Amino acid sequence: MTLLLEMLQVLIVFLSFCGRRIKGQFDCGNLLSNCTCGYVHTVSEDHETTFYQLRGLTVTLLHNATVTPQTLFAWQFRTSPSGQVTRVDPGVNPQLRLVGQVLTINPVDEIVSGMQFRFVTLSSYESKWAEARLGTEPSIQLHGTRRLFNVTISQSIDIGLNAGGVPLPTVYLKIRSEKSSKFVLQRRGLQFGPVNESDDGSYSVKASNCFGDVFQNFTLNVLIGSSIESISEEVRGRCGDTVTLVCIVLGNPQPTITWVFTSSNASLGRNVFTVSLGRSRYQSLLQLLHAEASNRGAYKCIADNGLGDAATNTTRLSLLCQSDAPVVLVSGKANDSVTLTISQPSYTGGHPIANFSVVYGDVTVPVSASADSVVITIENLMPNTFYRFDVTAHNGIEASAVASVSAKTAGIPSLVLVSSQSQFISSGVGCHSVTIRVTLADNGDTDFTHYKATLTNAQEKTTIDFILRNSSEITLEGLSENSAYALHIRGRNKYGFGPESDTYVFQTADCGDQGDSEGLRTGVGVLAAVSSLAILVAVYFGYHWRVVRYSKTLHMRVATAWIFIVGDISIVTL
Repeated sequence: MTLLLEMLQVLIVFLSFCGRRIKGQFDCGNLLSNCTCGYVHTVSEDHETTFYQLRGLTVTLLHNATVTPQTLFAWQFRTSPSGQVTRVDPGVNPQLRLVGQVLTINPVDEIVSGMQFRFVTLSSYESKWAEARLGTEPSIQLHGTRRLFNVTISQSIDIGLNAGGVPLPTVYLKIRSEKSSKFVLQRRGLQFGPVNESDDGSYSVKASNCFGDVFQNFTLNVLIGSSIESISEEVRGRCGDTVTLVCIVLGNPQPTITWVFTSSNASLGRNVFTVSLGRSRYQSLLQLLHAEASNRGAYKCIADNGLGDAATNTTRLSLLCQSDAPVVLVSGKANDSVTLTISQPSYTGGHPIANFSVVYGDVTVPVSASADSVVITIENLMPNTFYRFDVTAHNGIEASAVASVSAKTAGIPSLVLVSSQSQFISSGVGCHSVTIRVTLADNGDTDFTHYKATLTNAQEKTTIDFILRNSSEITLEGLSENSAYALHIRGRNKYGFGPESDTYVFQTADCGDQGDSEGLRTGVGVLAAVSSLAILVAVYFGYHWRVVRYSKTLHMRVATAWIFIVGDISIVTL
């Protein structure tokens, strides 16, 4: 029973430390072999090992030997490689605790650091020694207190650093993928060189061992003399607009950028804006608000950051002073004319507007600008036609931008005839009338008055005037029976008749055919009534004969036969 309880305790401790091992056991890294850090370490019979743990924490030692309940075993330790080998006795050293076959060291401190442990059995199993070491977290420090290192482009720079920790940490440099300069990383220093523009920026040095990572950031500031990458080509603008000149400048530190108007050799400090484009690249904007003719000329961009000579470049500004486009509205139209209202532009280019030009097709009509707005009627136009009118203003310098309007003159209407043959023939008087539906397609942009219908057949030609608004139906009566007709319809407004609709051909019914059919149906009805009466009489007398003279079988047979004969004749007649 005691042995069973001891084995259960060992299992519980083992499982608890397995959980710790998953969370806290790490390899020491690529600097040391056969090394672990954390809460659990397993001794090996193949090679000596080293395990590290932070001060005040616990380490559990396991073994990989095959042990039975009858196996005699022991944990041994020594204080140095040449020291005396002693069996672990928790009563002698309270920092060493045995639970079954598991050895726990708690806490790890300077006393335990350097001690070596192994597991042995009476059956000749003997593990290699495992040495305990007091570990420390990594640390890193750059030489000096600065985190900003200046270096001129194309030169080299050495940055000193100290990295510490137990086990000794590995040092890494985190760089951007686009960096092109070669660097040499050592535990005591970092060397860049020769640097170029792409090396400018932030870096991070990492020291790492099995107890964690530590970072140290610094910035490499690559100094670059001023230069002008580009400047606006000759700029063309309009008087009154805002004109912008652009100069792209390179340099680190940021250069001072100045614009100079060469005609007066005056520095332009107002309305100059500089924005960063990233990585020692800047854009300078010179804005001229409400540009005037006196602003024409050459402009010089100057950049200087104190590294070498100042950089300069020049561009030119040309101004086209014209007025804005006039305001044009269509204020009236007829079948042969359009009326336009032309107003002065909001900006006249600094000069009064002298006249306007109205162009449509190949025709140009000059219009005097005698007031803020003028009205002109363009005559001799085609009816029912679209026209485009292009209007420009003239201020004595150059023509303004074009203002365009479109208008359609009024005209005669057009029609669309909508129906089918079944819709044209009335079900009541189809031999003398026809019903049609008429739809107005276009009224010619003026009020519609009426329709005119023309009916033509082989015997006669009939013209009918009638009033219809929009879409409607009309029944044309008094037509000849059994006749073919051709139908045309025209619409009219105040400018005259429109074109004829498509021709519709229809055939009226034959009134005589309809009378013969009705007589036939009447004769059949009378015959059916007479036959029904004969059947009733025959049935009555046949029944009476049988009741009164039932004993005379021959007479009854004759009466029954007569009834059947009359009934058959009536059925055939029907």
